Amino acid sequence: MTQSEGGVTCLADVEAILLTGGASRRMGTDKASLKIEGECLAERTARLLGEHCAKVTILGRTPVTGYSFQLDTESFRGPRRVLDVCQTSLPFVFVASCDMPRFSPSIVFALRKKIADYDASIPVVDGFDQPLCALYKSSVLGHPVEGEDSMRALIQKLRIVRMTSEDFSYLNVDIEALRSCNTMEEFVGLTSPASGGDCKFAAFSR
Repeated sequence: MTQSEGGVTCLADVEAILLTGGASRRMGTDKASLKIEGECLAERTARLLGEHCAKVTILGRTPVTGYSFQLDTESFRGPRRVLDVCQTSLPFVFVASCDMPRFSPSIVFALRKKIADYDASIPVVDGFDQPLCALYKSSVLGHPVEGEDSMRALIQKLRIVRMTSEDFSYLNVDIEALRSCNTMEEFVGLTSPASGGDCKFAAFSR
């Protein structure tokens, strides 16, 4: 599952797919270009994933320097349709939206530890599944189903294992790292010092 390169643990069987092509209607500006400490959200998330995953591919409208890129040609039809065209040679795919300001790669390690023989391992935040911060077997992606555009429709057909906040806490993963932002108010709330949003995270340790 993992291998060490220069003291850094890498998930050798996981490719990360970073989705950057959303419409960002509620945000009012492109989420991927929002900055934390001078670094765009898309760049920051790609960098963190690249430090621990075997490969990172950007799916969107604009490349991120240093990473594979696949153009989103679906014109805002949703992430399910974008993922239907993705190709990977690795056993697992971690799918992530680019709107998690406090994202930590420890999430990927936790999900990889949990997935076992399931089709997907999916976090639950405030009672809701988070299919855009989840680990999938690559064999379950890339198979378009006519009339089914949503990620939720996809996961209803899969054998999934869910990870709760208690599961993540046991593995020393901050649940706030899983929270996405749809509005500028949410972005500010997640990144302000008052909320603990200093973008420093404990390493995955169990």
